[in-house]
Amino acid sequence: MRKVTRTYCYKCAREKGLDTDTTRGFGSCVYCNVIGETLLIATLEVPIPLKYKTDYEITSMNTEKTVLQEANDVIYGDRQADYGSATENFTNIAKGWEIILKTKVTPEQVGLCMIWLKMAREMNVSKRDNIVDIAGYAGCMEKLSKGE
Repeated sequence: MRKVTRTYCYKCAREKGLDTDTTRGFGSCVYCNVIGETLLIATLEVPIPLKYKTDYEITSMNTEKTVLQEANDVIYGDRQADYGSATENFTNIAKGWEIILKTKVTPEQVGLCMIWLKMAREMNVSKRDNIVDIAGYAGCMEKLSKGE
C-alpha cells in the first residue's frame, strides 16, 4: 500500500465519504475540477500496481500537479521558448485581430478573450485543459502587466 494525497472540494469529499483532515489549500478538486481555497486534502491508501517496481516510479506516480502548477510550468517553460514572451505574442495576436475586426485590440484584451474562449468551452464540456489554460492566460496577463 502507498499513501497518496489528493485535493477535494467539501461537496465531493462528503459525497465520496472520504476521510479528510482540516487542512485547507488552494487547487482544484480531482472530481469536479472546482478551483478555490476551500479544499480539503484527503490522504488515501491505495495498492501499488504490480507494474511499478522502483521507488522512482512509485514516487513519480504521487506527484500529480495542481492546475496552477501545470499552468505555471506551461507559461514559464516550453511555451515561452516556443512562442516568445507573453507581451510579444499577445501583441502580435492583437495586431492580427485588429485587421480582422477593424478596431483597436490591446494585448490585455487578447488575454481576456482567450480566457472567455476557454470559459465558453468549459461551459459546454468540462475538461481539465480548459481550467489549466484559463489559469495560464491569467498568468500571461500578469506577465503583460510587468512587460515580460
